[in-house]
Amino acid sequence: MPDAKIFEGKVEPNDIRQGSLGDCYFLAGLAALAERPDRIFNLFFTQEMNEAHYYSCKILYKGKWMTVDMDEYVPWRYGKPAFTKASENELWVVLLEKAWAKMYTSYRRIAAGYPEEPLHDLTGAPCKHLYMQHSSFDKEKDWQYLLVASQKEFAMCSSSQAGSDTNKSYTGVVQGHAYTFLNATYLKVDGEYHRVVQLRNPWGKG
Repeated sequence: MPDAKIFEGKVEPNDIRQGSLGDCYFLAGLAALAERPDRIFNLFFTQEMNEAHYYSCKILYKGKWMTVDMDEYVPWRYGKPAFTKASENELWVVLLEKAWAKMYTSYRRIAAGYPEEPLHDLTGAPCKHLYMQHSSFDKEKDWQYLLVASQKEFAMCSSSQAGSDTNKSYTGVVQGHAYTFLNATYLKVDGEYHRVVQLRNPWGKG
């Protein structure tokens, strides 16, 4: 990519655009981290383009921070990255996805997964999977820590379904898809209060 940079301007969740790979669970977690740009910057040892085309970042793997070295070559299709891409000419999204795939041996191996996996491996923080209707769910305590929400326990968005909204509920939520959880509040409509949540779709639309 000519004129590409690892970081250009601010790091923002809207930089992320899901491609043809079904790793919405990873991108939803990545978008949650991008709300705090320092968490993204801290993952990179190499933060600028260089003549060697060599880049390095870190990912927690089986309880140990591992250095992931890589070049800038990624799968290409129709003149642009085949999988995740940034909204501009930034490479941080593409490189983190490549590092994640390299850690787990291939892009194919990261085509589906649990949202808490990337949150843990990119922060080192403990993560917990909460069922919204489970009796142990504490609405006052647990709600404020939610970062990623998915329609099913397993965020299975396979490569054939990535970017597709053909299977969605009456509310518009795509089945088997992961979203970044942004906010929860009460909304007053016609004198009645409704509980609403705000979600971000890693597709960048919909």
